[in-house]
Amino acid sequence: MAEGSSTRVTRKLVNAELVAEHRYESFSSREIIPERSVDLNAEDTWGFFDIIKKGHLERTVTTLVGYIPEIVKEFYAALPREITRASKDRVELTVRGHMFDFSPTKINEYLNLMPLSEEEVKADEMADALTIDELAEFLAEVTLSLRNLTTRYLSPCKAALVILSAYNWVPPSHKNVVSADRARLIYKMFHGIRIDVGEMFYAHILNLAVLQKEGGKKDMRWLILPRTIFGVLQTQFELERKPREKLSPIIPYKKDSRLGEIYLKNQEVEREAAKKAQRQAKKKGKSASTSTASPSSERTAPSGYVPSRQSPRAAGKFQIIHLGSIAAPGQPIDAEEAKLVLDTTSEAIQQLATVMQTLTSVVGQIASMMFPRGEEEADDPQKQDDQGN
Repeated sequence: MAEGSSTRVTRKLVNAELVAEHRYESFSSREIIPERSVDLNAEDTWGFFDIIKKGHLERTVTTLVGYIPEIVKEFYAALPREITRASKDRVELTVRGHMFDFSPTKINEYLNLMPLSEEEVKADEMADALTIDELAEFLAEVTLSLRNLTTRYLSPCKAALVILSAYNWVPPSHKNVVSADRARLIYKMFHGIRIDVGEMFYAHILNLAVLQKEGGKKDMRWLILPRTIFGVLQTQFELERKPREKLSPIIPYKKDSRLGEIYLKNQEVEREAAKKAQRQAKKKGKSASTSTASPSSERTAPSGYVPSRQSPRAAGKFQIIHLGSIAAPGQPIDAEEAKLVLDTTSEAIQQLATVMQTLTSVVGQIASMMFPRGEEEADDPQKQDDQGN
């Protein structure tokens, strides 16, 4: 009986290997995206080390190992051809004659990550309910569609995390594109919301094992998380490399110095424009305070703003409010000039509000002078009717 059972197991292994060998042809030519390591003890110039720690993802960037590409591809070939109810939780697969257990639990055990508590599950679900627009606004810090969002619009910290997630957490084929999954993950990291890493990795890996057949084209999606996969396998059985197979070494993550350049430049432009607007406002204030100043020749600034002309008339009892004027800027216009035009326009609108308030008060005073209170009430038929009732 034991001998028959052993024979069935052997046949099962042989059949599984034959199927995997046939599927291996579909995976052998596919590229691999290896995870990048991060030295969290190094100087954190851009602040993204702290966010990795806050998101409880330190183990995913520090406990990485070298891997053998051929074994990783054999692993993918041995995974189920389709995702079923049974395979959603765990799978058994054969790699080089050895049976392995692969599941979210195995991944978390390898990374030494504890299961989520009830409170952590609730926090994770609440973050999952955020809309795409909310995620885009969080990342870009302005109103921008996630569809058009790339790392060029992000701060150096967030851009670095997006690129790193392309290697270590949510690896797509294009690392500069901000997908909804990656945006959501980075949001959770910033807010200290812990995620089930094993479940996330497991779902990504199983999805890549299901071959896509669109128009007869070969599935060329890149294979992901090779170091994590190899590490999980090695904890169950130490696989050895064959002759001519090479161990892929660990690659450290290096932030591209260009990441966040546009963001930083835009911030600098905004600061300079604000300073320039303040200087212009101060000059205008000093000029307006001299009510007897003679008119000066108007000169249009590069921004298109024309300074206000001072009234030659003595102020006397009059309150003189200088509105100035706004000229539409010519083309081309840069960000600094546009900012200045908006600021001066805003100031003019505020001055108009002051004028309206002042005129309202003046009209009220004139009305009181022309219609004393007693006469006004006597001449008002509506008030007489009200009093009569």
